[in-house]
Amino acid sequence: MKHHGSHRKLLLELPGAPPSGQVDAIIVPTVRPAAYLRAAAGLARELDCRLVALCSGDWTSAERLRKDLREDGVRLRAFDLPAGYGHAFATSRLLRDDVLDRRADTAAKRNLGLALALREEWRNVVFLDDDIEVADPDDLRRATGLLDRFERVALDVGGFPDHSVVCHASLMTEGEQDRFVGAGALAVRVSENTPFFPSVYNEDWLFLLRDGELPELPVTGRAAQHEYDPYRSPVRAMTEEFGEVLGEGLYWLLDEERTVKGAGTRFWRAYLDLRKRFIDDVLARLGRATWEAAPRAKSSLEAARAQLSRVDADLCTAYLDAWAEDRDLWRDHLDAVLARKVEPLTPPRPRDQVPVSPRRPGQEARWAGSGDSSKEFVSEIRGPGETDSVKIKRAADEDLPALVKALGQPHYFAHALTRQREGHGFLLVAWQGLTAIGHIYVWLAEAEEEELRKELPGVPLLTHLELHPAHRRRGFGTALVHRAEQELIGRGHDHVVLGVGMDNHAAMALYTRHGFQKWKESPIETSDTVYEDDGTEVRNRDKCLILIKPISAHPSESGRVGYAAESGSPRVGGPDEGGCTAASWWNPSETPSGAQRDDPARR
Repeated sequence: MKHHGSHRKLLLELPGAPPSGQVDAIIVPTVRPAAYLRAAAGLARELDCRLVALCSGDWTSAERLRKDLREDGVRLRAFDLPAGYGHAFATSRLLRDDVLDRRADTAAKRNLGLALALREEWRNVVFLDDDIEVADPDDLRRATGLLDRFERVALDVGGFPDHSVVCHASLMTEGEQDRFVGAGALAVRVSENTPFFPSVYNEDWLFLLRDGELPELPVTGRAAQHEYDPYRSPVRAMTEEFGEVLGEGLYWLLDEERTVKGAGTRFWRAYLDLRKRFIDDVLARLGRATWEAAPRAKSSLEAARAQLSRVDADLCTAYLDAWAEDRDLWRDHLDAVLARKVEPLTPPRPRDQVPVSPRRPGQEARWAGSGDSSKEFVSEIRGPGETDSVKIKRAADEDLPALVKALGQPHYFAHALTRQREGHGFLLVAWQGLTAIGHIYVWLAEAEEEELRKELPGVPLLTHLELHPAHRRRGFGTALVHRAEQELIGRGHDHVVLGVGMDNHAAMALYTRHGFQKWKESPIETSDTVYEDDGTEVRNRDKCLILIKPISAHPSESGRVGYAAESGSPRVGGPDEGGCTAASWWNPSETPSGAQRDDPARR
């Protein structure tokens, strides 16, 4: 077995010009502002069809799009994705809370679009991603003109190579890698028999299949993919990997003129071995690459390889079994929508309420991977009433899946680990067993704020202190801060700073009681970084008061904080105060907004 760099032979090339058809609706799943939908709006206006926008996330909503596109002269139908849409699917339940879960809602939006089209009797629809453009509206007319003969018709997507991260790196290192098609630009004939999109990467490849085979799939017209950075964050490769295994594995069988019914445990064992060899080969080529993004590509492929180690043949076969179950559930849902027993916006309902359990004996230890790196920085504590100890240690790259599983924020953690690897700071994580319950990032690089660079050069910043809600008010936030201070003392630092929001008076009082003091009476302008679902960084500006604290290994030097000589356990209190365990004196989560919002910058 070897990797197949092309599946183009599975597509149908038709001679001559296809007939023109009617486009009933262009369906765009989106998390982006209205500007990203203007090209699709222009197509809908030219084709005299509806533009259906399915929205989620912080940067868009149905209401905003209606307002922002009202002057565009387009027949807009905008909907916010209902909460829990798609959660009933066995495939979704199989991966829920697993590090293999992609945590994206694109598939759910496309399924909602199909349900809406069926109810509204939009027979010919075109799915179009908000970062793909079609220059010639006639290409969509010709695509829908073929829907009288075919269930789906794909457009040939050019522009930036829209491969998975691993396959993009293979292409960039002179590997064989061809384009394929997908739901980014796809015409669909909608009926009660239309399949669904499972919530996994390559969901469109699974959508295209029927009864274990790929029905004839013609390609006509052209679309163009906007440029993006596939190596912006290793999280992208990590969240793609399980879907890559499924999609590439099933289409490998089709290339070999077999059906997906041949995808049993024996096949998946062999294919997983092939996949590992393929990633290792691309990594070896990246080791010799000199192009600018090669180091970031290498980090991404290492994340994919780590994720691949969590996939086994039993999980692949279990997923395909769940997929078959979901096809029946989806047909029931479409029948109910067509019969007007449920509204299209109503999430599909499970046939029963028994959850599918993906757990296999011993898997928990394989998922979490907290690792044993940086043992010299491990602290062990117990909160009030806790039976399990909590260990605090510096995060390692292989901890990324477990961090995301427990605390979310995949792009933030990937960015923090990259900065740590580059020597710009360090990320400390509190672990209870194999589960991450909190973290803090210590910023060692030059401050981004000009005043801090000039007047407090080299002073580290405490940023992004967060605890899982179930573990607040137990002293773990305190322990994270002290663990950070202890390492800073070991590095020779004698002060540390953080920022507090102007109106967070309770936090200000609390920090002041425990050794922090105002650096200046007036606030300074700081930045706050928010990550979109695709990893794009958005900077917000704010004003914060800067607090500074002297730190020392000896209580007599700072009057506020010291460390027990025998155990290294943090202790507080000046010479006349006696002191107490760190777990009892300061928990930032007791403040109204929590310390995670009090940073000079949530970088």
